[in-house]
Amino acid sequence: MIPSANNKQVQRQAAFQKRLRVSAADGKQAVHHMMEKFLRDVPLKTGAVIAGYWPVNAEINVMPLMVQLLHKGYACALPQVIKRMPPLIFRSWHEKMPMRANIYNMKEPDPTKAAIVRPDILIVPMLSFDPAGGRLGYGAGFYDLTLRHLREKGPVLAVGIAYDLQKIDHVTPENHDLPMDMVVTDKQVYTA
Repeated sequence: MIPSANNKQVQRQAAFQKRLRVSAADGKQAVHHMMEKFLRDVPLKTGAVIAGYWPVNAEINVMPLMVQLLHKGYACALPQVIKRMPPLIFRSWHEKMPMRANIYNMKEPDPTKAAIVRPDILIVPMLSFDPAGGRLGYGAGFYDLTLRHLREKGPVLAVGIAYDLQKIDHVTPENHDLPMDMVVTDKQVYTA
């Protein structure tokens, strides 16, 4: 059964409100625990390009993880929105990279300073998830279509990042939805 758009909107709003209740102190501690689990359990191959995201709307902050990955010698990237429809492209990123606001007023690497790269690992934000890797996003389809586009050119490991409190029993997928290969939270690692 395909969920109604109205039902999905209700789920998104409830998930967003739940995420907003995470305090700054709890959020900082959650980031630390999530980083430990990511670095321990995600298969990181030498030379891998890892694409993260600039956190918005109370998303768990992956930027400290991105800095750790840089210090461990991995190439890092952030998404660039080039139009209002997917797929996203990814540009190289480092701590001193000049950033700019995109059409959604989110930070992205300045395209005049950052090369386009293809990620081997895609870190994906989410509103909620289920233990089987089902993901509820914002509804625009950016990450589903981007992941599908990337996988046409080769394998990409999709790793959802969230607070464990964002877990629900089941995300009912729509035809275009792609599950995550892994979800890493502050409390656990879920593998599909």
